[in-house]
Amino acid sequence: MTALQDARHRALDAVRVLEPAAAACRERKFVDWLMHAVAPLGYAYARLGRAAEGISLAKEAIALLEKTGAEASRAYFHLTLAKTALVARDLEQADASARMGLASAEDDSERGWEAWNHWALGEIALRRGDRATAEHEADEAQEIAEELGMRPLVERCRAILRRTA
Repeated sequence: MTALQDARHRALDAVRVLEPAAAACRERKFVDWLMHAVAPLGYAYARLGRAAEGISLAKEAIALLEKTGAEASRAYFHLTLAKTALVARDLEQADASARMGLASAEDDSERGWEAWNHWALGEIALRRGDRATAEHEADEAQEIAEELGMRPLVERCRAILRRTA
């Protein structure tokens, strides 16, 4: 199985689980859980070529978060929107969301989400052709990821750095 086929397979698996979960949360008005279903569902949709639906769901998750007044995981939800927008090639939305996620992570001392949002900013910069910023953001993300033992993220950062060389 190629990497592309594997990614598609994982996205299809996610949709199979998350669609009924989101429907059940909507039906029962479980707003606190709904946001946790629709954010990754949006990302999975984007991975399957349903970018507009994906971005809409990721934005819905953030709106639900704001409606509930929850503080935890703001950085995660913004990162999910940033990743969804990256897949959709909407670099403006991706950049805005990653910056919001980074600010939230820094405010809430969520170092892991801080690292992930730096990684997203590195990917965005690289796609814009800004190698210097991509390298800087990847370095920031990698430093935190190494400190926290986040090996998969370290590898993603190294992939960005290889592409900037």
